Amino acid sequence: MGDIEKIKRQWRLVWVPVAEYYAIKESDNDDGY
Repeated sequence: MGDIEKIKRQWRLVWVPVAEYYAIKESDNDDGY
């Protein structure tokens, strides 16, 4: 079960910057969708 915790931690490290990148991209590129 240690591998799952490791994967969760790595996923969080990847997902947070990706989510921030898309939030910035959406606010810059306001097409209406």
